Amino acid sequence: MSYSGCERVADLCLNLMNNASTLTEIPSSVKPASAAYVRWLSSGCALIESTLARRGYSTPVAATAQIYPFIADLEAQYGAYRAEQSRGSVRSGTGDRTRGDGFKTAFDDGIKFLMETDLTQLGVAHTSHLYAGGISVSDKAIDQGDTDVVQPRFARGVFSGTGQENNPNRNTAS
Repeated sequence: MSYSGCERVADLCLNLMNNASTLTEIPSSVKPASAAYVRWLSSGCALIESTLARRGYSTPVAATAQIYPFIADLEAQYGAYRAEQSRGSVRSGTGDRTRGDGFKTAFDDGIKFLMETDLTQLGVAHTSHLYAGGISVSDKAIDQGDTDVVQPRFARGVFSGTGQENNPNRNTAS
């Protein structure tokens, strides 16, 4: 699945489009041609979706999710990076800042954003479930009887502020 298309990449790479009048499909006179862009978008999609899957989010992201336009732009940034790299100038030397480097940096920054942001707030479903303990008396009894369960660090009333009587760690010898 692709979140963006050739037109979105072409909007970023107008310098490569040879004055094409329409950008819905990249003309065959333009090199690289549409097939290359489709492959690059597919690769960008795979990188994005593997990042999301690694964080436990379901893929593909629904078109109704608030983050969808960002992901489409991110995928297009990757396609533009690859397009610019394919048409590199012979005058580019080591360390030169090229348009492709800018697109690659934007893509890397976008991936970093996906790694650091709670995407559930932006409409992406999370596939993993967290367990925070039992909610019923029977669940609590089962947990108390299981010697493999990590025991809680704090107990109810430890920090109630009523004095030392609630502190299980108090020194009673004084």
